[in-house]
This record gives sequence, C-alpha cells and structure tokens, in this order.
Amino acid sequence: MGAMTQPTAVLERRLVAAGDKVFSEGDVGDAAYLVDAGRIAIYKRVGDKKVVLATLVKGAIFGEMAVVDDAPRMASAAALDTSVLVVIPRQLFQQKLAAMDSFSRALITMLIDNLRNVHKVYMARPRTVGDLSRTLRELLDAQAKYTAAVGADQFSPEVAEQVRALIDAIDRQQRAEAEPPHERRRDAVPPQSSLPD
Repeated sequence: MGAMTQPTAVLERRLVAAGDKVFSEGDVGDAAYLVDAGRIAIYKRVGDKKVVLATLVKGAIFGEMAVVDDAPRMASAAALDTSVLVVIPRQLFQQKLAAMDSFSRALITMLIDNLRNVHKVYMARPRTVGDLSRTLRELLDAQAKYTAAVGADQFSPEVAEQVRALIDAIDRQQRAEAEPPHERRRDAVPPQSSLPD
C-alpha cells in the first residue's frame, strides 16, 4: 500500500472589479493573494499623494508580509482592471511557515522586517529627478522664509544662489531628455486618479 497523501486545500478565487480595493493600508492581514488575471496596483499615501510601489500581473503574490509578521498592511492594493485573485488564507500561510525549520522562519521574519524599514526610508526620499527638483524648491522657499524671519546672514544669498543653480540644471536636463528613463514604465504606473482613496 502506498503512503496516504493529504488532500490539497481548494483555494477561493475572488473576482475584483476595476477600481475596487483589495485591502487598505493599516488593515489586518487576513490573507495573501496570487494574481491569476488582471492587474493590481500596490500603493501608499504620502501626504496628499498616492505613490505606486508596484503594478502586479499574473503570477505575482502580494499581501504576504502582514500575514507573516502580523503587522498592519503597509500599503493599499486595488484592481486596475477586472482581476481574478487566488486567496491564500492566513491559516494556510502560517501552516506552511510552521513546517519550515526555525532558521528559515527567522530569516523570513528578518527579511520582512528589513523590507518594512527600507520602505519607511524610501517613501520619505525623492523618487525621481522631478521629485528632487521639487524638494530643492521647497528647501529654497523654506530658507527664504527663515532668512526673512530672522534677518539675512552672510551665507544665505550664496546658498540660495547655489540651490537655484542646481534646480535650473535639473530642469534643463529634464527638458533635454526626450523620454526620461522612468517614463519607460509609464503604462505600468497608473495615474493617481485611477486609485481609490
């Protein structure tokens, strides 16, 4: 007689309409998801902007971090097209992790913790040359307001001139490039208006 095999769990498939959320930033992670069809945007709110972290297509898994470490969801997920998702419940994920050796479990937990920390730093930094230019303009405005409030010092005009020169150089570079490198993924990054709040 051959060894008995355990029956494979039948996973739920979920149809998500274009524009609908799968989950929101801050939610409890009750499941991870596999994209079976369609496109899913993963995005975060940074101030008043929605910043797209990834556009996922068939075969991609998402939502696994909150299932592994029990921390709140670090981003939102929404369907860009009508999409089909395979739902991987927390219990199944936890069973798979429990079956791993303790070193592998610890390594996965550490990697997820590191990834969460990287995202915190990454989201606070300029992501494109245009973002850098805007950040420099904000710095220049803040420096001008501070100087006006406390009275000009001998370094302020020189610093302001150097920042302005840097902003001008960045602006010239952007105008000179017919299509900046980040534009190659233009179709993969949806406009903010297509993402739910």
